[in-house]
Amino acid sequence: MVGLNSFVLSTFEEDQISCTGLRIFVGNAEGLGETRKKELAKSGLMLGLRGEDDVLVIDDAAPPATIDTLITFDKGGVSSHPNHVSLLHGARAFTKALMRRHKGWDCPVTLYTLTSTNVVRKYLGLFDAPMTLLSSIVSKGSKKSARNDPDRLFFANGLSEYWAARRAMTTAHQSQMLWFRWFWIVLSRYMTLNDLKADTG
Repeated sequence: MVGLNSFVLSTFEEDQISCTGLRIFVGNAEGLGETRKKELAKSGLMLGLRGEDDVLVIDDAAPPATIDTLITFDKGGVSSHPNHVSLLHGARAFTKALMRRHKGWDCPVTLYTLTSTNVVRKYLGLFDAPMTLLSSIVSKGSKKSARNDPDRLFFANGLSEYWAARRAMTTAHQSQMLWFRWFWIVLSRYMTLNDLKADTG
């Protein structure tokens, strides 16, 4: 999610928080795996990562980075794309594997999922803000992790983050810039608004 990435990375940069881009699989559709690896690195640099070493593309091995927060799609995968949906299963398996020999302890990694919406809300852009805020307030839980992480996060991109996300999508992810992607860039709420939920799955 390029829109979410632009806000998260700029927020972390302002607060001097170390950030690593992690992609679990290459996405080798149409034999473009190597191209997509390079595009991911280029996009990460455009969105504020310090260097190409901060972009990890993992096919089979365990991640060589120490992390405390993992962000992925929810069970709806935003667009119901099978690759998006499978990421939640992979993230849950990762956190369960971490805790396999540590029953009774809190997981050191907080897993957040990006909230999927219906197709109408998906293409309302900024006009979805009231509904997003209302749903966050209504469904707000009280459970916090051992690290006292919030159970809900809300991100709203400003103009500079929007343009950074747009530039990253159109120039760094050229192999994915098909004509219909422009609808996403211009109309999607995910370019400007994103809400995350702590996954308890």
